[in-house]
Amino acid sequence: MDFPLAFHKDAFKAHEAANCAGEQMKYRERHNRIYTKKGLTAPQCNDLLGHAAAIGLDFLTFKQCVDRGRGAAEIHKDIEDGEAAGGKATPPSSLGLTKPNDSTLVVLKALEGSLPHSTFKEVFEELLRAAPRK
Repeated sequence: MDFPLAFHKDAFKAHEAANCAGEQMKYRERHNRIYTKKGLTAPQCNDLLGHAAAIGLDFLTFKQCVDRGRGAAEIHKDIEDGEAAGGKATPPSSLGLTKPNDSTLVVLKALEGSLPHSTFKEVFEELLRAAPRK
């Protein structure tokens, strides 16, 4: 899901660029280029076209995709869904259950932000203790 935060002025366009890279099967390459390169400054991270060239995207196709905002509607839908599930920060995590023959998530606990493994472990253990026994 895409969940760009409004206070990051370039986040929405960055999500669009990631999805445009994905149309050319290069989503992961773009992600890795931005998030695993140490020392990139904000302007370098936001160099959408420079990153496209560096990972070998068809430049014109990528530029048209980003310029036309082709993925914007899907990103807005993801934001709506994330907020409906209680998300306010990234990464949002919703823990819950689905009913048999129904894929709708019944959210039991919503977590926000980048949290350590120990937090998830505690929440899972709490939910397991509260679960009805068969």
